[in-house]
Amino acid sequence: MAYLYDVVRAKQNRRLPVALTKREVRKIFNHVPDDQKFMTMLIYGSGMRVSECVRLRVKDIDLEQNIVIIRSGKGDQDRITILPERLKDGMIRYIERFREIYTDDLKKNIAGVVMPGGLGRKYSDVRE
Repeated sequence: MAYLYDVVRAKQNRRLPVALTKREVRKIFNHVPDDQKFMTMLIYGSGMRVSECVRLRVKDIDLEQNIVIIRSGKGDQDRITILPERLKDGMIRYIERFREIYTDDLKKNIAGVVMPGGLGRKYSDVRE
């Protein structure tokens, strides 16, 4: 089997990423519904995946350093990515809006985590 050490592997073709033009990016953003536009811009601008964006929490966003901490991303790894400067004001408004909703929910005794059907019944003490 010593002869296998001298064997050279064949080159594998690697696909090069295709970058969109500014015009193409604008065209995409113009077709995204307004209620989804900010998150779409965040995904595009920071390079995060949709699943990572959905799991973001306020504590994962550092507005002073313009970074976003992505927890348990691909391969269950944590990583840091940028918060684009032009999205910073939008992020502040987004956080303020959801803090207001959270505060209103607290006043109505609706605070807690929503759990899907069977899990909510099974772990009812967690919701309280």
